[in-house]
Amino acid sequence: MLNTLIKNWQNNIFANAWIINTDNSDKALSILLKFCNKILNHHNDAVFHQDMILVKRRSMNGNSNDKFITVDQIRDMLFFLNKTPIKSAIKIAIIYEAEYMNINSANCCLKILEDPPINRYIFLITTKFASILSTIKSRCHLLTQKFDHCNNTALAAYSEVEYQNLINMLNAQTTKIQLEFIQKIKSMQPNSQEWYKFGQACMILIVKSIRYKVGFKEAKDHSNNDCAIAEMRVIEKISNTNSTEELVQKYDKVSNILYNTSNVDLDVSNATLLILSLMQNQLNFHENNN
Repeated sequence: MLNTLIKNWQNNIFANAWIINTDNSDKALSILLKFCNKILNHHNDAVFHQDMILVKRRSMNGNSNDKFITVDQIRDMLFFLNKTPIKSAIKIAIIYEAEYMNINSANCCLKILEDPPINRYIFLITTKFASILSTIKSRCHLLTQKFDHCNNTALAAYSEVEYQNLINMLNAQTTKIQLEFIQKIKSMQPNSQEWYKFGQACMILIVKSIRYKVGFKEAKDHSNNDCAIAEMRVIEKISNTNSTEELVQKYDKVSNILYNTSNVDLDVSNATLLILSLMQNQLNFHENNN
C-alpha cells in the first residue's frame, strides 16, 4: 500500500480521491499517515500536521452518541480544504471508516468529489467497501490492502455458501424453501457477520448481473454444473428484465438497507423482507418460472 501510494505520487499520476478497501482500518490508517507525513514533509508523527484533517465518528472520542459521520463533519472538512494551506502546498482529508457516513453525509462527500479543490487529496478508509455509494466509488481510485489473509479466505468461503443458498432460494419451485431461507435470515442478530454476508451475497448477484448485462462473461466453474446452471438462469433473468441503471439503483438500495438499517429505522426482520423484495419481486424471478 505504501509503495503504491509513493510510486503514484512520484510519477505524477496521483488521484485526488482514493478509497482504501481494507480489513483493518487502524493498520491502513497508520500506513496512510506515514505516506501523508512524507509528502507533507512532516517528521513528527506524534503531532498532527496542520494541513491534514481526520474525519471520524464523534462517538469514537467518547464525547458523543453519534453512530454515523454527520453531514456537518463533511461540511467542516470542505471548509478546511478550501482554506489556504498553512505549511505546505497541499491539503489532505482522511475519512476514517467511511462506511459510517449516512446518506446525507455521503451525498455531501460526493459533491466534493465531483469538483475537488486543486491540490487537495481525499482518502476514504473502509472495511465495508460494498456499503459505499457506487457514485462515490466511481470518482475514487481504489486501493485494496488486506492484512488478515487467513480470515479473508474464511469469509470468502462463507460468502460463497450464502451466495449459493440465495441462488437456490431464488430458483426454488416451492415456497417452503423460500420461507425456510427467510426465517433463517430473520433469526440473525442485527449487524452480525451473517447478516452482512447475506446482504453481500445479494449485492454480488446484482454485480454479476450488471457485468453480464454489459457483456462481461464470468469464468464458468464446471466442478458443479447444476450450481452453474442455476446461477446463470437467475443472472439471465435479472439482466433481461432490468436496465443497467435499474440494477445499479437496486445495488445502492440493498447496500443502504444493509449498512444503514438503524438509520432508515428498520429492524432486521423488516430489512430482510425489503431486501428479498428487491431481489425477488421487483426482479420478477418467479414470473413464468419453468
